[in-house]
Amino acid sequence: MNQRIIGKDLADARQKRDLSIEQVSQLIKIKISQLTEIELDQYPSNHLDIYQIGYIQSYCRMLNMDSQLILNKLEAKGYTLSKPKSPIKKTNTRNNFRIIGYLILAFILLSSIINRSSTPQKSPEDTIAKPFNQI
Repeated sequence: MNQRIIGKDLADARQKRDLSIEQVSQLIKIKISQLTEIELDQYPSNHLDIYQIGYIQSYCRMLNMDSQLILNKLEAKGYTLSKPKSPIKKTNTRNNFRIIGYLILAFILLSSIINRSSTPQKSPEDTIAKPFNQI
């Protein structure tokens, strides 16, 4: 799209603060070429990826502008904005292994208790050694 949507607003706000595009680039760590593209509203397509949106938000934050209003202007002119993906939920494998360990331990203890109760108890007389001829 050739018409300027948000770039003029950003360039005007930067110039009111007497900042060069080089100074802005150093302050917010965005390449001069990317800032120039934003100020000229020159985007590779009508779809803005998450990085381009982040650059615009950083630029707005530095200029004390409401980035949501700026992004809404782009959407109103037909641009689509990438939405951040929901973070991947990380499973806690350490807790899973701990639970499995406890279950194994409980199984061993339970089986040893069951095994003891099912074997007949020997009387003290059975434990005394008998001579071979009495066996």
